[in-house]
Amino acid sequence: MSLKSGWIEKRWHERKAASWEVTYQVIGAEEAAILCREYLAPTHSFSHREGQADSHAILHDLSVNGLAVIGPQSLASGTRLLLYVHHPSHQPSLVVVAEVVHSVAQSREAGSFYRSGMKILGVDENSFHRVLQVL
Repeated sequence: MSLKSGWIEKRWHERKAASWEVTYQVIGAEEAAILCREYLAPTHSFSHREGQADSHAILHDLSVNGLAVIGPQSLASGTRLLLYVHHPSHQPSLVVVAEVVHSVAQSREAGSFYRSGMKILGVDENSFHRVLQVL
């Protein structure tokens, strides 16, 4: 009997495949902490933040503590993002604060894209549970 070596599954929760539109904004560490503490509390309703241009991506998968998106930009490890996950039957959008763990180039017929894996730092709990039920 041989055992695989070198690779260990680090995920604690199953990831569910999805292909929903995502818009996001790069934010600083301090702003991420403020958003998680003040706005993403279960008693607060969060609306879209204005004033900064949104970047676009597609949600690849989602779990209780992480997600992955596919987009045209490589995102540096440690970058914090404010993400809006748009599901057609769930309004308002799911609001997530996440930190990039890795970004890997993915080649497609239409060109190069990047798959970026992230850990969730904060989430709008009310809409998050509704989204997980759909998956």
